[in-house]
Amino acid sequence: MNSKKVLYVKFGWSDYYRGGPVNGNFEGLKWMGGAERFNFRRASDRNYYCYISHYGEQPIVPGKKLAPKEQKGWTVICLSRHPDKTGIHIVGWYENATLLAPEIAHPDHDDWWPTATYVPYVISATKAYLVPPEKRTQPFSHPAVRQAKYAWLRGPKAKATSNNKQVLALLSERINALKDSDGAILNPGEKNLPDHGGSESDPLGGYGTAEHRKRVEKAAVEIARRKLKSQGYSCKSVESQNCGYDLLATRGRNPAELHVEVKGTSSSEQRFFLTPNEFGYQRSNQKHWRLALVTSALASNAVCKIFNQREFKKKFECEPGVYIARPKQ
Repeated sequence: MNSKKVLYVKFGWSDYYRGGPVNGNFEGLKWMGGAERFNFRRASDRNYYCYISHYGEQPIVPGKKLAPKEQKGWTVICLSRHPDKTGIHIVGWYENATLLAPEIAHPDHDDWWPTATYVPYVISATKAYLVPPEKRTQPFSHPAVRQAKYAWLRGPKAKATSNNKQVLALLSERINALKDSDGAILNPGEKNLPDHGGSESDPLGGYGTAEHRKRVEKAAVEIARRKLKSQGYSCKSVESQNCGYDLLATRGRNPAELHVEVKGTSSSEQRFFLTPNEFGYQRSNQKHWRLALVTSALASNAVCKIFNQREFKKKFECEPGVYIARPKQ
């Protein structure tokens, strides 16, 4: 990383930052789900805009800039912590970025923008890299990063402390490795980013295109099959029978049956859809029903966890995602 001006910023966790949910304990998450939820969604003016949620209740003075001088030409490294895991991850970065005044609204979402009072920092760039969730496999920990919301690592306002040098060296090494291994997506958008937060017209949109979802589904079924085989089960696919589950798993002379519904996602987030048929089956067949949930299904570090009905109800809450409206009789 050769940039002469480098800083990092921390904000809430999201898989794609394209309008989807943001998780974290920042005060700003109370306002419209987090200012940062559009940080890697390219605007109509071809720029990316990075918004950072406020930490506490103290308002920011309108017109105050992140840096009073040399506001152009920054590399801005975006960090976040997974809400259920330890360690900090690089979730993306901006190159040749500009530091803006906080009252700059997003060009496409001024109806959402929660005013400058609770958006202290705005950063824009035409070049951005997003690390998709399945590539966020190397968390790190450093006391300076845990304590600070942002820090100047190189350039104006940067202090040549041992902490800054250590963090800069660590982040530079990680970013170079992500570039070399294609672990980050350059200028994420509809063409190169499968999952994109969903929309009202396509409730499964948050899980990518139909082709992408099919790949994830196929990989998840195979991973679940291998998991069950390691536990001594033989598996038969019943996916085409539309019976409310995907795999019939049996073992022993007097087979103990498991009716396994397989759900997969390409991200590390445990979030998935159940059809009315699938949801109804788990309620009516508690003894045999199992959920095989595969996260990061397309990655080498995919994880498969199997839940019985009691564990499923304890771990997950279900809410309707789509309502069917029919004329009244």
